[in-house]
Amino acid sequence: MHLHATRFIAAILVSLTVVQIGAQAPMGRADSTRVVSLSLVLQNHTSLRVSVSEARFDVTNPMSIPTVSIDFSAAARTHKDGDVVLTVEAAGSIDAPAGGPSADLAVGYVGEGDNAGTLSDAGPHVAGRWSGSGLREGRVSFTLRGATAAGTYLLPLRFVLSAP
Repeated sequence: MHLHATRFIAAILVSLTVVQIGAQAPMGRADSTRVVSLSLVLQNHTSLRVSVSEARFDVTNPMSIPTVSIDFSAAARTHKDGDVVLTVEAAGSIDAPAGGPSADLAVGYVGEGDNAGTLSDAGPHVAGRWSGSGLREGRVSFTLRGATAAGTYLLPLRFVLSAP
């Protein structure tokens, strides 16, 4: 919805500029011609929605590897063939249940395409990359390794969509 509003506002500004220039034609001349150079610069714009902002791992059996999937809807307006990048990072530490370790836990992720890895304190990790404007919907899946106690493990996440 926001993308359409931005285009509408840009169209109004262009129309107003053309009307204003046309209104300045010399009085008494019905046929005047002017060369008008018009430039319109549209900035990159992104919009991102995720189904949840934290990975919630319910561990019932410490021998299993729990998996959580988070859906996303990513919209971007960029120049032709411009990069659109979805990143994910841990926005805090894992909240482990009483008796559960947090130092030995590892959270892996699988994003769109070949983007996969292990979340670390090293900052954002690429979970998806596309070219050009449009709407993309998908899923990023996370796995928890190293949980030795049953219970709920919570990891706050930060997703960022950029069109550099």
